[in-house]
Amino acid sequence: LEPIPVYSPVSEPLSTVVPIPTPVPESTPIPDPVAEVTSAVYIIRVDPKNAAGIRVAPDKTSRKIGVAPAGKKYSVLSIETNGWYAIEMDDGQIGYISPNMAKIVK
Repeated sequence: LEPIPVYSPVSEPLSTVVPIPTPVPESTPIPDPVAEVTSAVYIIRVDPKNAAGIRVAPDKTSRKIGVAPAGKKYSVLSIETNGWYAIEMDDGQIGYISPNMAKIVK
């Protein structure tokens, strides 16, 4: 049989524990909705020969909330997955115009 090693208590710590500071995540900036509305990437122009209905939702069965005059230009707030353009109406409401009734000009 081999002898079993015997350990004696140590009066000094073997190592000093140094706390590592927990990294604080940088805050993610919250987008300013007003800045997003005023910084449109696209401009659309309503068909120059026909006025376009402005709807409450991006589909032709939703309630009409306004009429975009023929040839009028609007800043696009977003383009929906079905191609409809979200625009801000003159009274501040958000409405939707069909891609069949307006085209991107910028």
